[in-house]
Amino acid sequence: MEDAIRKFLGIRKESWLSKIIYLISRLFTFKALIIAFIVLALALCFLLFAKYELMARPEVMEGLDEYGVSPYFVSFFWVIGTLAVGYAESPMTTIGRLLDLFIILVGVTAVAVLISQITTRLVSANLGNMFGMSKTRKKIDYILCGWNPISEATFNELKGSGIEIVVIDPVNRPELAKAKGLHFIMGDPTNPTILKRANAANAKNIVLAMEEDSDVLLAIHVIRDLNPWINIVAKINNHEHIKIAESAGADQVVSPPSIGGRLLSMVSEEPAAVDWVIRATAGEKGLQLFEYDVTKESAFANKTVGHVRKELKDKAKIISIDTAKGLEKLPGDELVIEPGNKIIMLADMKKLNIEP
Repeated sequence: MEDAIRKFLGIRKESWLSKIIYLISRLFTFKALIIAFIVLALALCFLLFAKYELMARPEVMEGLDEYGVSPYFVSFFWVIGTLAVGYAESPMTTIGRLLDLFIILVGVTAVAVLISQITTRLVSANLGNMFGMSKTRKKIDYILCGWNPISEATFNELKGSGIEIVVIDPVNRPELAKAKGLHFIMGDPTNPTILKRANAANAKNIVLAMEEDSDVLLAIHVIRDLNPWINIVAKINNHEHIKIAESAGADQVVSPPSIGGRLLSMVSEEPAAVDWVIRATAGEKGLQLFEYDVTKESAFANKTVGHVRKELKDKAKIISIDTAKGLEKLPGDELVIEPGNKIIMLADMKKLNIEP
């Protein structure tokens, strides 16, 4: 833009005017300069119309004085009306008519540019969503990296709860662009640019469900650099990589093959236990695993597990208590629940109503 202006005005590169143009080109974009020019031109038209079309005509000023109307107000009304609808008041002087013509041309041009910009943004946004090329600026609750049965099941559990979800996958998936409550971005989840487009820096949780453990481990490092506070859930296929994922910065590590293998090894001898796990994690009949943080103000603080079980009745069953000393599986009734503990329970969410 700077070279174009200089060539148009015939200005040498080392001149003082060239330096001014250089500073302006660095401070303002071309669009900003155009807008500034239009605003200044309209302001000039406003002043010229008031001076030559109104103040220079005594008969007009007498009428305005009679009603106590300022000529500048009439001029402002004329500029806005002519700019918006092409007609506000018919000028009588030559200067007034020239100004009127200029305002009409500016108004028509501005409307055409505005419609063009709106159309361009709508089309680019739709195409961007369809091909996963757009970016999101919203506060994101969950980012799902990799689209497969595991991430799809995760999305099905999360959707409909009023949370913002982004899916990142290297393969273009137009069907995801139409999914309600989901924003799709096509790209490599290990690429910092793609993660920035997903607004990972402001996201709360990210689920790494890619097929290869190496991609998951690399993504953990990249994401932790972008957002030190994000909760990272990593899917690891090889149980030998679980410790590596935890050391890399994953907050939770889930190994579906290990879980599935454990359940398959139990199913022949303990089918009822396997069935219980499947039903509990599937959330059937309103039942689901629920984690409750015990605070100082909690109704369960400093009470025994047995006392809490009596209070919960049929609303929930306590599975374990996460204490400072570790996880107490199937805790006894005498265990005291302290502030800072977590109660893991199987709860009927329709009946359960716990105040913190």
